[in-house]
Amino acid sequence: MAHPPEATLAKELELAGQLVIVGATYAHYKDTDKYYKVTGLAVLESTDEVAVLYKALYGKGFTFVRPLSSWVEDVEWEEATVPRFKRVAL
Repeated sequence: MAHPPEATLAKELELAGQLVIVGATYAHYKDTDKYYKVTGLAVLESTDEVAVLYKALYGKGFTFVRPLSSWVEDVEWEEATVPRFKRVAL
């Protein structure tokens, strides 16, 4: 599979940076007492999809990657529609 041109990927990463702030802290809707720091944005090599790199600020501090589309989506939780991840100020 051929990848899109670098200019296309760069534009997608730039747009993603307007939705997710690298260096900011976020909470997941299921456990708002556990925080994650966004450490970067990346392109998933297998699909060319933009993804969010984030590190748990608890436990062993694992680093995770999640597609941007999943990161920014709203989900149904306790009879309400909420963002999957919400930016928090610490």
